[in-house]
Amino acid sequence: MAGFFKELFSGIASVIEETADNVSAFFKRIRLGNKIKETQKNKVKLFCNLGELVYNLQMSGVINVKQCEGMCEEISEYDEKLRLLTEAEAKFAKSVEYKSDLPDIPTPDTAVCTDNEDDFGVPSSDL
Repeated sequence: MAGFFKELFSGIASVIEETADNVSAFFKRIRLGNKIKETQKNKVKLFCNLGELVYNLQMSGVINVKQCEGMCEEISEYDEKLRLLTEAEAKFAKSVEYKSDLPDIPTPDTAVCTDNEDDFGVPSSDL
């Protein structure tokens, strides 16, 4: 009977050890995945900063890169659209009387978004 319990406990210990190894490997993989995402996010931020720098240099005339001209014009068009939309939103906000029980409208600083949505819950594919 003692041999049975010894074998049983040995089997349980083996399963526990294997499970612990699997859990450890699982969390290591998650940590590596998080580091990959963080590195990709930092790379995107750097590209955005580089793009903004090139845009500012192009628009100020410090540099003149033919390939950037079309993109800079498109950015200027977006800036104008944003200006008009912001003005329209401000006029609309002044004309609407909100009930006090409505939730606050999220702003880019306060909104929470997923990878598939912008800061206002608009799917990224609609942008």
